[in-house]
Amino acid sequence: LPDADAFAVARIEEAVQLREAGIRTRLVILGGCISAGEVRTAAEFALDVVVHSDQQVALLEASVVNDPMACWLKVDTGMGRLGIDPASFSRVVERLRGSAAVRSLTLMTHLACADDHTDPETTEQLQTFSTLLGNWDGDVSIANSAAILRFPEAHCDWVRPGIMLYGCSPFPEGTGGEVGLKPAITLESQI
Repeated sequence: LPDADAFAVARIEEAVQLREAGIRTRLVILGGCISAGEVRTAAEFALDVVVHSDQQVALLEASVVNDPMACWLKVDTGMGRLGIDPASFSRVVERLRGSAAVRSLTLMTHLACADDHTDPETTEQLQTFSTLLGNWDGDVSIANSAAILRFPEAHCDWVRPGIMLYGCSPFPEGTGGEVGLKPAITLESQI
């Protein structure tokens, strides 16, 4: 994937391994940082961090780093897994913009049901997020694999393909080939 603008990993250890292996592409840590040591490591290795809780905001506010980081603020618009509550959005944005550890801020959310074309949740989440954005002037990321294929209005500045990178359909019905995807890997064995 030489043309990818960034890669996302779950944990900081994975990002550090990629940096140490020579990967210079922008790296986003989806789980964010959970300690002051991780914030320092993220800054040292020029990693982007996702912020999805008040505790992570406080960590960044308390951190002193040589190079401020790019941060991605995750808002829980209905997934119910990770993300700040929409009611605290303005306050959290203000806190992050005031933190010396933060260089830039991208907004993101995750769609819970984009793979189910019969579920109205995706439309509701998109409306909630759009209302929050108001006159936001920075980057935005919404679309996962299913939304890349079904919801063009969710493409915004960044898309986050996951399972589709392997040629697999993100939908419970059908195959990757049926939605125009090609397998990226093969698995072979001997009996």
